[in-house]
Amino acid sequence: MDILISNSQLVRCLGTGAISASDDSNRLLSFAPSAELLVRKALGAETFAYLKITNISQIAAMSTEKKALFDWVERSVAFYTYSFYLPFALGTEGDNGLQEVESDKTKPVRMGVLDKRLNATPELAAEALEEALRLLYEKVSIYTFWATSEAYVVVKSLFIRFGSDLGKFLPPSLGTYLFFGSIRQFLADAERDLAQPLLGLGLFNSLKTKQLAGTLTVLETELLGYVCRFVAWAAYLEALDFLVVVVTSGGKIRVASEFDGINNRKAPTINDMADLKLSVERKRDEYRGALLGFLTDNKTALPLWASGGGQVPGSSQPNFLKKYKRVMAM
Repeated sequence: MDILISNSQLVRCLGTGAISASDDSNRLLSFAPSAELLVRKALGAETFAYLKITNISQIAAMSTEKKALFDWVERSVAFYTYSFYLPFALGTEGDNGLQEVESDKTKPVRMGVLDKRLNATPELAAEALEEALRLLYEKVSIYTFWATSEAYVVVKSLFIRFGSDLGKFLPPSLGTYLFFGSIRQFLADAERDLAQPLLGLGLFNSLKTKQLAGTLTVLETELLGYVCRFVAWAAYLEALDFLVVVVTSGGKIRVASEFDGINNRKAPTINDMADLKLSVERKRDEYRGALLGFLTDNKTALPLWASGGGQVPGSSQPNFLKKYKRVMAM
């Protein structure tokens, strides 16, 4: 496979001490195809076709728009390449298995240092990937090739489209794209199975259309905030059983990235997890109630909802439960 980055580009992207300019970066480039596959999946093949160059001298001749996108994509691929390489950076295979090598002048890096780099590198890669996605999304009229790509369809399909946006509604996510990627499907499920029935299909689709067009009213923007907060916490609750959750050295529980180190942490107990899920469930229910309260208070200004949308006007029973004679809370 042709790769997007060259040796000199890799050195330039990671030149802040990670790779010496005199180093042979060919040993890293064997991991570049895997990195490109990951980034290509998020951005779409059309983006890579648009950015592809045959000679590094072509970078200087790029338009301003193309260069801005190229820099973020190049940075993302470079750091993902480095993150894939890092586990293989130490040790050599010998007759007695994997061994560390040291000499009078050099010695293996401390595991704590390697641990920090293993953690930080994919975060930097994901940060650059999100910036590339946001640039494509916000300037799709310029990057017209992306308007018909499957990647664009995926990004615009959700109310919450980026990790930094998720952080506004779900503080435990820390606004990272790595976390966002971990629960993205749960966000889609929560929108479809929980938010849409509450809003009604008409209002739900109207919000989607206006958000994409940038034509939301002040009231609709406020409503969307209630929707996103409810969806984020509902998705978080459903995802907890599938995420790696750890207890830090400070005694706090948090979701760990698959790239996190293993030092100073332990698995939470069953009681820890039960307490965490109960706390998240209460938040979800709190924001569901807030959403319904906002809809009820503003039903006159939201005719799509008041005229038979997701919630029966003047009733606490959603339309999707009307077919049942009795609804019991357990």
